[in-house]
Parts: sequence; structure tokens; C-alpha cells
Amino acid sequence: MAAWDAETGVVMLLYLDLAYDDWNGKGLMHSLADLRDAIYHGAVKRVRPKAMTASVIIAGLAPILGATAQVQT
Repeated sequence: MAAWDAETGVVMLLYLDLAYDDWNGKGLMHSLADLRDAIYHGAVKRVRPKAMTASVIIAGLAPILGATAQVQT
């Protein structure tokens, strides 16, 4: 699970970095509030892919939750 968290963190940093570069390139980065807005903008872009990934994982593991047979680990 730690590898998954690290990968998710790297992707999140990529989205934040792209949002910062976009706002800085447009000349919108003048204050701390502008930085906060750029961070929010980058984080919001990541919500949908994160939700889709979590829902697919849950849907894929749902049959195991209802299984009556013993699963060997």
C-alpha cells in the first residue's frame, strides 16, 4: 500500500506543479492568496481521477466480500 500512496503523491505533486506553472506563466502569481488559489485549482483537477480509481478498486474487490468460499493467502 505504501507504493500506491507514494505514486498517488507524485501524481498529485505533478498536478500542483502544472497548476503553479500555468498561473505563473499567465502572470497571476502576485500574492500568497494567488498561490493558494493555484494549489486549489491543481487539487480539484485531481479529485475526479482519484475518485474513479477508488471506485474501480472497490468494484473489483466487491465479489471477494460476498464470497463464501475460503480464500487461501
